[in-house]
Amino acid sequence: MAYIESFRVTNLAGRSGDISRDLDRHVNIFWGLNGAGKTTLLKILNAALSNETAGLDELPFDAAEVTFRSTLDDSTVTRTYAKHEQDALGEEDSGEPFLTGDGGIDGIWFEAEGTESEAHWESHTENSEMDPRRLSAKFTHSYLPITRVAERRRPQFRDPASNFRTQNPSSIEDMFVRQVRTRWTEYSAKSLARIRDIQQQGLASVLAILFGGIVGEQSLDVEEVEPEVAYDIVKSFLGDQQIQLALDKKAFSARFSASDEHRRVVIEIEEVRQHVAKILEPQREFQSVIDEMYAGNKHLVLRRTRAAMSPQPLSVWVGDKVIPLKSLSSGEKQLLQILLEALDAEEDTIMIDEPELSMHVDWQQRLVASLRRVNPNCQLLLATHSPEVMADVPNKLVFEL
Repeated sequence: MAYIESFRVTNLAGRSGDISRDLDRHVNIFWGLNGAGKTTLLKILNAALSNETAGLDELPFDAAEVTFRSTLDDSTVTRTYAKHEQDALGEEDSGEPFLTGDGGIDGIWFEAEGTESEAHWESHTENSEMDPRRLSAKFTHSYLPITRVAERRRPQFRDPASNFRTQNPSSIEDMFVRQVRTRWTEYSAKSLARIRDIQQQGLASVLAILFGGIVGEQSLDVEEVEPEVAYDIVKSFLGDQQIQLALDKKAFSARFSASDEHRRVVIEIEEVRQHVAKILEPQREFQSVIDEMYAGNKHLVLRRTRAAMSPQPLSVWVGDKVIPLKSLSSGEKQLLQILLEALDAEEDTIMIDEPELSMHVDWQQRLVASLRRVNPNCQLLLATHSPEVMADVPNKLVFEL
């Protein structure tokens, strides 16, 4: 996991000299007219995090330096790139590279051999203890170009055969549905794994209390919980686990009042529930933002699943009927995909070219705040023409090109 701290680009989009910027940890808006270099800048930053060079020779700039910080060990890595002179024939790169290895560790993915052109990113760090392999690592992040055919955050899954320009409209619609459902399934699987770990730790604590007499630190005061509240806590917890167990309220209250172990077990269950609720909070915000902004009484339904493509893991309903995702308006699709990228980004960087595409001006003005609601921990890099997108963003976070 990493975020960009600063960049310097030489002769960007016909300019003479360097442009540079120290970036905010969370919100950055690149604003300018057509041809100002916004898209080129995003492509350069994306290439630096990906440690890729394919296509850079075709972009209007001469050199770049990008510094980003790894959140794994709080180390900084700086990558520099300088173009080689084109050969006399002006031959272009033959294709876009993709990973063929079996992945990496801790959100970092290592480059397969033989995928880069002659010019390459030079990487260095001031951390003498950093694993040298990490200097050439691909750090996870998201990049949404204006085509919205997103590069996945795990680069080894990219499909080099997919090409937006060669798809017919029906294929583009199907691609959108597939990308959205796959992204949600991936995020859901990760959150379910975290919830399972918390529940297993809670179960271990309960068993230790009942059979070992071991009591760990508990943030809630046992004496403050009334028997009726304890009954509701346990009943709700069992319901969340889809466990059907008859609980006599009177008998439960008597045991709860008489047994210190039973009271501590209830507190442990409540702390597990609070941890799970914290994990699910971003999903609830994501769902709430969609429901608030979609018109026509549409409601987003999320199903938590580990299956790669289970039926309807994410769907939109109007009343008691589900509507096809491909039938959403272009603006609704844009909003759904962008917010889902933010939900899945954790503390990483998200780059979005023209996030305002197909959106009403009211949505444009609410977009940055909505992305921050869904994920306040990621880094946003938005390239836009729209004054509305940055209307409520402090001037210090806007970089005019």
